[in-house]
Amino acid sequence: MDTSLQRFLSQIPTVFGQLVFVASLRDQRTGRYSHNLLNVVDGDDADRALCQTHYRIFSRWLMFGLAEQKKDLEEFLAANGVSQAVLNYPELVPRALRDVERELYITDLETVLELLRLERSAEFLSRES
Repeated sequence: MDTSLQRFLSQIPTVFGQLVFVASLRDQRTGRYSHNLLNVVDGDDADRALCQTHYRIFSRWLMFGLAEQKKDLEEFLAANGVSQAVLNYPELVPRALRDVERELYITDLETVLELLRLERSAEFLSRES
């Protein structure tokens, strides 16, 4: 991975945050990645490097257990003031992905989001009592 991109990503404290960032570098219409942090001239090289980086970060998050995914996602949401309701998580998957990986990601993330919703509901109910 390009060192300037690596340095930038290391400043993002959560793996989910890194995933969101790298996914944002992909043009949704063309599926191609680009960013000026890469020290490459050729657009195909930048696309390939960012595609590989996206997949690597995605795989890292997917290898977490549910408890670690939940903790990482909670930290991301809290640090960025993002509501889980507006989280467009299907858009975060890399383009070079097997169906089983996509299904595992969706299942894990929906489970984690449901756990967060249940915790929030329990906290609300305990405050009301």
